[in-house]
Amino acid sequence: MNKFKHINRFFMEAAVVCLATLVAHVVLGTQHIASPLLSADLAPVLKHVALFCWLTVGLVALVMIVAFVFAAFNNASRQLVVAISNQSR
Repeated sequence: MNKFKHINRFFMEAAVVCLATLVAHVVLGTQHIASPLLSADLAPVLKHVALFCWLTVGLVALVMIVAFVFAAFNNASRQLVVAISNQSR
């Protein structure tokens, strides 16, 4: 018997897309956006706010990935995923 038969493919694909976005955010964004921003001649408070926002985006993406994977294996958590993925509106 296939133990992965009950996996919700839609949520698993959403997790993969979100993971790819997070990797691009971390790898490409850190090199081309975050590092130059932090090395710019700005007030320290602006640099800290920018870094906080940068890290918050990554954390939210990570939470969404966990929620999508959890929902892929557990049908009862679909409403949780809808709530989490709509948090940016």
